[in-house]
Amino acid sequence: MSDPQEPRAKRAHLTDVEIAKILGLGKANTSRRTIASLMKCSVMAVQHALATFSFETFTGRQHRREYQRKTTKREDRYIVRSIKQNDSLPLSDITNIVSNKLDVPISTTTIRRRRSEAGLGSYIAAEKPGLRAENVAKRLEWAEKYKNWTVEDWKRVIWSDESSIWIGVNPRCKWVIRPEGERLNPKYVTKTFKSAQVKVMVWACFTGKRLGPLIVCDEGGIGADEYEDIIYDGLFSLIDDLLKLPGDPETIRIADKTTFLFM
Repeated sequence: MSDPQEPRAKRAHLTDVEIAKILGLGKANTSRRTIASLMKCSVMAVQHALATFSFETFTGRQHRREYQRKTTKREDRYIVRSIKQNDSLPLSDITNIVSNKLDVPISTTTIRRRRSEAGLGSYIAAEKPGLRAENVAKRLEWAEKYKNWTVEDWKRVIWSDESSIWIGVNPRCKWVIRPEGERLNPKYVTKTFKSAQVKVMVWACFTGKRLGPLIVCDEGGIGADEYEDIIYDGLFSLIDDLLKLPGDPETIRIADKTTFLFM
C-alpha cells in the first residue's frame, strides 16, 4: 500500500483482508495509531473500520454492483471529441448534440464521467486582453529581448501609470447576507452622498526603491498636452532626483541620463 502520509483521495480502499487484520489488532487492544502504522493507512481509516465492523461477525463486505458501461469505445471517442469541439457550451447542450448524433439516450452524468476520464475539467475562463497577431509577435519579441535581465537591471526601469480614485463612493458592488424582505433595513444598506462623490485622476512613477511624485490631473482626463506637462513635472523631477550628486565627495556616481529606461 501507499505511504500513510499520502492524501487519502489518492489511496485505494481497504481490502477485506486488511479490514480483518485491523479488527484482529483492535481485538488485541492495539492502539489505533500503532495499527495505522502497521497497516500503512490513516488513523481515520482504522477508526472507520473498527466502528463499522465487528471482529466476531465480520466475514467480508458485499461487493459493489458492477454496472454495464452504456457506451462503446467508439462512442466514447466521439463523446470526448464533441466535448473538445464544444468546450464553451454547457454540458447539457453537449449532451443533446451527442444524443442526436449517436441516436442513443445519453445522460449528462455519462458525459461528465467521460470528460473526467479524458482528464478534462470545467473551469471559469481566464480573462485576457484581445490581441492581434502582430501584437502577440511584438510581445514575444519584447520578452525574448529582456528575458535574461537581472533584478538590478529591472531596478533601472522607471514604471508609470495613471488611475482613477473615487472619493465618497465605492464603485464596486457590495454584497450582504440578509433575511428576505430586509432590503431597505439600514443595517444592510450602503449609504451614498451625492455631494461627496468626487472622481480624481492621478499619475505616478517609481523605479527600484525610489518613488516619484504623485500628480493629481485636471478634470476631463489626460490628453496629449496634459501628458506632456505630467512628464515634465513628474518624470523629469524623479530623474533629477536620481542623478543628484552624492553628499559624500568620495562616493562615485555611475548613473547618467542613459542609465534609466522609461516604460
